[in-house]
Parts: sequence; structure tokens; C-alpha cells
Amino acid sequence: MSAVTQVRPAGRRDAFLWVVRAPAPDAPPDAALLGVLDPVERRRAAALRRPADRALYVAAHGTLRRLLGDRLGLPPAEVALTRLPCPGCGGPHGRPAVVAGCRRLRLIRVLHMTDEAPACPECSQP
Repeated sequence: MSAVTQVRPAGRRDAFLWVVRAPAPDAPPDAALLGVLDPVERRRAAALRRPADRALYVAAHGTLRRLLGDRLGLPPAEVALTRLPCPGCGGPHGRPAVVAGCRRLRLIRVLHMTDEAPACPECSQP
């Protein structure tokens, strides 16, 4: 699994930030993390042209599933995720979110950012 560091933001007792180290540019996707993705996530990862983008996508989404699974008491592959609407165009390719509401967990925001492409290439919104 990619290196993950947990940070508590200053002045916030109710929030955590997990920082995931990006895989090396020439690294293949982590097979263990790939194994926890759902079929839609696997297809999306496979559709990415650059190997570095595939490895980063798998690291981000697989790690998200593992962290959420730990918090929810579920195996990572059983965490039900959906996509929020894109804030720029309303399309179904926004940030991932937990499908069912959970009183034990409130997921505020999940960011996946790169230095070369906007988060939403369809509408060029960050």
C-alpha cells in the first residue's frame, strides 16, 4: 500500500487528514489496492493512458477504501462509494463519496489533484 500519513489539522479535534504519497512515476498500480476497487473504478483506472496516472488513481481510490473500511468496520471492497456531481458541469464524475449516510463518519472532502490536469477535464474545473 502507498505510504499514508495521518495529520490532525491545527485547532481541529474532530477532523483528520490523510496524506497519501504518490507512487513513483514508473511504478505499476499496487495489485493489493487494485483488488479492492469496484468494477467501475477498475475500468476508469484502465482507461487512463499514462501508467503514472493509473498508479496514482489506484493508490488514491484503494487507500480511500481502506481508510473508510477501517472507520466503518467493513472490508475495503465492501465500502459503497458513488460519485458526487462535478461542481463545474454537474456530470457524474465528481469526487467520491460514501453512498449510505453514517452517523459515525462524516466525509467532508476527498481531493485528487495532479499538477498537469484539472480534476475535471470535461469542464476544466479544479
